[in-house]
Amino acid sequence: FGREWKRVLAPDGDLWLVIGDRHDGAEWVGMDALVIGWLRRTGWRLQSRGFWAQTRSRERWDNRVNYLLRFRKVGQVVRPRGTTLCWMLPLPRSHPASIWDAIPEPVVRTVLEGSKKRGTVLDPFAGAGTVGRVAAFLGREWVGVERDPRMALVTARRLQLRRVRASLPARRRAAR
Repeated sequence: FGREWKRVLAPDGDLWLVIGDRHDGAEWVGMDALVIGWLRRTGWRLQSRGFWAQTRSRERWDNRVNYLLRFRKVGQVVRPRGTTLCWMLPLPRSHPASIWDAIPEPVVRTVLEGSKKRGTVLDPFAGAGTVGRVAAFLGREWVGVERDPRMALVTARRLQLRRVRASLPARRRAAR
């Protein structure tokens, strides 16, 4: 994905990811470190790192931290502006049809308000569409990508989208 994101992102665009962690039965995986290393190898540079701590967690091992990672293409440096990227927020209730929890809207709003005002927002893991919902509220264009057709339909219904079927695989469209 990293190379494709780099290809479609504006030269001065930001790539933000929210990364949690999982326990594999023996130890914590360290997903944030794995993703940072992988994106660096595909030409990205980590510009800032924040987190939101969940005040309610489903994890058996009680991991309550999700990292917010901001990347830029190599050569595009952003100086920190003193924005605090640290929240203590409850884990939002999932959309009723969602199999995943959503990112809290205040986190998404802070990220989008700090980006280019007229820039299009690309959400490569659209899930239940929280980023699209906040982008629409802020008057931003939004492109969501979701590989799970069920979640793409949840997002389409939630955001009242019309063009989602055009991006579903042909065999899925034929089944409708």
